[in-house]
Amino acid sequence: MILYEVSIVVDNDIYEEYLTWLDDHVQELLKLEGFSKAEIWCDQNQSNQIICHYHIESEKHYTDYIEIHSPKLRADGTRRFEGKFQIERRAARLVSRWSR
Repeated sequence: MILYEVSIVVDNDIYEEYLTWLDDHVQELLKLEGFSKAEIWCDQNQSNQIICHYHIESEKHYTDYIEIHSPKLRADGTRRFEGKFQIERRAARLVSRWSR
């Protein structure tokens, strides 16, 4: 299991428009093989920061996304909102899980 996290700081003047676009973007990602779940979080302390969590079934699915699909999917957001957001991405593999 891979947790792919995308943290986005969006200019206030496009925040709502960006969230609307992001909802459609997430739906596109969930159509890709290996993407099993996605969540959009809004930072409690920074009102214009959005955090997306994508649950990906394997390292291979993550690599396929990065190498094959991400250039096109990322380009759409960059084209629409160029210069209006900053983004950081990271991936982590699951080591342990607990539930109550």
